[in-house]
Amino acid sequence: MIFLVKGHCFLGRQKIDENGNVTEESAARFETDPEGGSVAVGILDDDTMEPTAPAKVFGDFDPWGYLSCALKLLAPARAGNIPDFESIFKKAYADYGNTDCPALHYCDRPTCDDCIVHRWMEEVDEE
Repeated sequence: MIFLVKGHCFLGRQKIDENGNVTEESAARFETDPEGGSVAVGILDDDTMEPTAPAKVFGDFDPWGYLSCALKLLAPARAGNIPDFESIFKKAYADYGNTDCPALHYCDRPTCDDCIVHRWMEEVDEE
């Protein structure tokens, strides 16, 4: 059984004194909250309903990350019908001579800074 839950992710921390001794420590934790900015994906034990391993945590702004993770955990027996947008955009970008973003005419974002297509285009430039 898999889980996909929205909430807040808090990183753990350690405070170390001048001698290298740990004086304070807090563990990383995830608190569920529909208003949270993080999404956790993982596997639950069918009997105990407890996670079987640490969950993978994504920002809620990265649906490709958490949904592809959930799809891998579901391990469908048949091929999915989800297009491989990464390959499509990389090929289009390479075919157009690396001059324009292939999503330019469909995008309403003011900048490319946080755009996954922009990151894919940078990967093509590096190849």
